Amino acid sequence: QSAGGFVLHIGRLVRGEIRVGDVVEARVDRARRRGAMANHTATHLLNFALREVLGDKVEQKGSLVAPDRLRFDFSHDAPLTDEELARVEAIVRERVEADAQVFTGMAPLEQARRINGVRAVFGETYPDPVRVVCVGAPVEQLLAEPDSPLWRTLPIEFCGGTHLRRAGEALAFTIVAEEAVARGVRRVEALTGEAAQEAIEAGRRAVALAQRALETADAAVIEQAAAFLQERTTPLLDRRRAQRLLDEAREKRKVQDKAQARDLRARAVEQARRIAEEAQGPVVVARVEAGGDRQALLAALDAVMAKKPDGAVLLFSADASSGKVAIVARAAAALVERGLNA
Repeated sequence: QSAGGFVLHIGRLVRGEIRVGDVVEARVDRARRRGAMANHTATHLLNFALREVLGDKVEQKGSLVAPDRLRFDFSHDAPLTDEELARVEAIVRERVEADAQVFTGMAPLEQARRINGVRAVFGETYPDPVRVVCVGAPVEQLLAEPDSPLWRTLPIEFCGGTHLRRAGEALAFTIVAEEAVARGVRRVEALTGEAAQEAIEAGRRAVALAQRALETADAAVIEQAAAFLQERTTPLLDRRRAQRLLDEAREKRKVQDKAQARDLRARAVEQARRIAEEAQGPVVVARVEAGGDRQALLAALDAVMAKKPDGAVLLFSADASSGKVAIVARAAAALVERGLNA
């Protein structure tokens, strides 16, 4: 934390004691720092990409740089479309794949403000001199030619944080979430490094599973694909695509189920008519192949009663998949009056 011009490091004493005047040794957690550096540099690239895609009206409204992820809030009044997300990701990945060098340098605040395209958080108070971070060009060049149109094509920000030396050290980048956090403010969450690579691979797998679910329209395959999508972190674009495929698969399954139910009902009714025609006497007890479809069994009951209006009918059907047996029965009014209870 910053206080009175000093940077304070706050920690927890695990053992022993500490006194005023003691000399302490600070050690950087390298693994944690690498993740934070990658996500911080990627945040600058993301800020730049959002401006390129959505326009200069986009302003930073907040951010979180953690070792395992990054979060960026910005002014915008609508969800990002698939095309916008794809363009933003492409711009960031292009800089990462180009392994652009990250330059930093101190500059007088007023001079730094004149750099064409520099990004600063609205309402933020910056020190003088201020630290300038640019992905792609030395700060000295920015200050020497502040009006150059070239600077509009580079991510340039006032920033005192830790960064990578080169953008390629981020390895990979992907957006995993996008949502509204307030009126006119959107939030993007993204990953870099191995976490991004794992998410990208999971996204490919999720889309492949969803595609197979659509092709087969098999309930078990649909369930498997949906469970994978729910359990794994994937790129938002892949998640949206997989979800659309699953929605189509479920609709296809629903249409097939309705068609199968109609066919099953028709077969059950036809079987019931034959049973009624072959039955001797007013009482009919028979098995009908209706599986677990109660509506098909009731339709079969109606078919038998139509041919045995003065009789008593009991039909049953076994469902092998559930191990259950469905039973329906009905008796003519005259038989009920004589004491027969269906």
